This record gives sequence, structure tokens and C-alpha cells, in this order.
Amino acid sequence: MGKTIKGFQLVNDEKLHRAIHGTPGKNGQEHGGLIEKYGSEDKISDEELMAVYDKLGGLVTLDGVKIETGSFWDIKGKKPRVKAEVTRLFRDLRGRVVKLKEGEEKPIEVVAAEKLAAEDREIAKKKLLDLDAKRKGKEVKDKNKGKVDYEEEEEVLVDVEGPQEEVE
Repeated sequence: MGKTIKGFQLVNDEKLHRAIHGTPGKNGQEHGGLIEKYGSEDKISDEELMAVYDKLGGLVTLDGVKIETGSFWDIKGKKPRVKAEVTRLFRDLRGRVVKLKEGEEKPIEVVAAEKLAAEDREIAKKKLLDLDAKRKGKEVKDKNKGKVDYEEEEEVLVDVEGPQEEVE
């Protein structure tokens, strides 16, 4: 289920475990984790844990928004960053990644994409609820068309690779 540190969600349990305990060696014993350096999990600083987790490429989110790998670990310097350089990752209307540093405002293209995605989720949720009602044989109100009475439908199987018959 991950771990939350200062609002940042460390999502990948396996990479979190590797950051703390290390990786199994030839004899099966774990080595190379922060616990080896500090002796106990209680002594590991949040900043160092986030940096090593980031080094391993673990997914970090903040309020549900992905954070760019390398925000806590200096990839070029091969060491933890003294101060995290948090870069949030968004998508615009065309699906392109938009990177925003702390304090930068979302461009209108990102805001619009988020609004459309939220609307799509609401439509999908409504369709799932309608489908569930249909399965239970209930009537469902459709805002545009009024009352819809769902009847049990027969399952129709179509052989898409075999010969097709014409339908009148």
C-alpha cells in the first residue's frame, strides 16, 4: 500500500522494501538497504528514504499527481539532493507530458484536460451504474430520453472469421 511521507505517496511496496532492507544476495540475505547503514528503520531519515526510493525508480505521487523521477535523487551527481526539486507531471489535451516545478501554475491546456478527464470518469461511472441496474432488471432514467425499461437480452455470438450471412 506504500507509505506517505510529508504528503508524498511512495506507491511501490517492493521498491520501498528494497530501499529499506536492500536486495537478496547469493545466500538469500538482504544487503545494501538503508537499514544496513542505520541499524534500524526508526533511524532512517524521511529525506534519505525518499531519495533512495527515487533512485530505484519508485513511483511518487503528491495529491494523486505523479512526481518526476530524480526529484529527490540527483541522478547526475549520484547522491541524494540536498533540497528536493519536485517536478509534477501532467498531461495536456493532446496527451503530451507537461512538467511543472513547485510554484508554477497549470497551463490552461492541462486544466482543460483534467476537466475533460473528470467528465469522462463521471460518464463512465453513470454507464456502470446503468449497466448494474440493467443486470438487476431495474428501470433506469435517462436524462435525455426519459424512462428506459431494460429487458433481459439474449447473448448473440458472432463468428468474425467464418462466413458471414446477409441480414435483411
